[in-house]
Amino acid sequence: MSTKRFLLFAILGIALGGALVYKSRSQGVASGGQLSPFTAHTIVSLTDSKGVNTTYQIVTAVRSDGGHVQQNVTGAPTTLSINTRISDPVSRTITKWNSITRLKSTLVLSDNALASLRWKYQSTACADRFGVGPEDPHFMGWDKVAGTQVAVYGREDQVAIWKYYIAPGFNCFQMKQTEDWKDHGGGKTVSEATQIVSGEPNASLFQVPSDAVEATPSAYEHEMTQAHFPGQPMPSSMEQSMKRRDGGYYKSRDMALKLGIKLPELQRP
Repeated sequence: MSTKRFLLFAILGIALGGALVYKSRSQGVASGGQLSPFTAHTIVSLTDSKGVNTTYQIVTAVRSDGGHVQQNVTGAPTTLSINTRISDPVSRTITKWNSITRLKSTLVLSDNALASLRWKYQSTACADRFGVGPEDPHFMGWDKVAGTQVAVYGREDQVAIWKYYIAPGFNCFQMKQTEDWKDHGGGKTVSEATQIVSGEPNASLFQVPSDAVEATPSAYEHEMTQAHFPGQPMPSSMEQSMKRRDGGYYKSRDMALKLGIKLPELQRP
């Protein structure tokens, strides 16, 4: 797998909601207690079959009221790019914005999405984060990542060998994930937290710049692609996905009107 393919996968995948994160089948368990607020700094390392390595950074922040932020920082190819995803239960919105394109895309949080921000897993080893089928991750033991106790889960399929390191003390946050790839000649992906700080995160992480321009998801992703790979079209495999996401975007704006929530004026259709 080429470095370019790895990097494009990372940039667009994270922009689309976290392609490198295993999607749990669990619906979560509602909790009446507050979440444990924290800020975590993570390094993602992508190594292709030829040993070429690329890294980028992720900053994750969680407030006690359920507010979530994820910032993905990359230098590809030469310019620093920060892609930020903010879920805010106070304004009931989820916003993505990018530091290079200066575009943002804002949606209304549905009732289920709003409730999920406050979900807190109940198992002492975070087992309820995963399903219980034969192909789901299974508990392997305990370890430490960045000085934090983690429960280790693993699974294997035809694509890769996966391991997940989950921190019960921080709302079952994933402190580390490794993938040893079997397809395309191999390679490895390692996502590992280097630091996690307990306490309410810096409020500036939840702020969207006033000069950010509102855009549809397809316009947002197109300009993201051009910012990192000028002249390269968005992969054709994403076209149908973008149409669906644009449809969802417009439906969200209709829902905002019904709920009396004011969203930013659309400037880039």
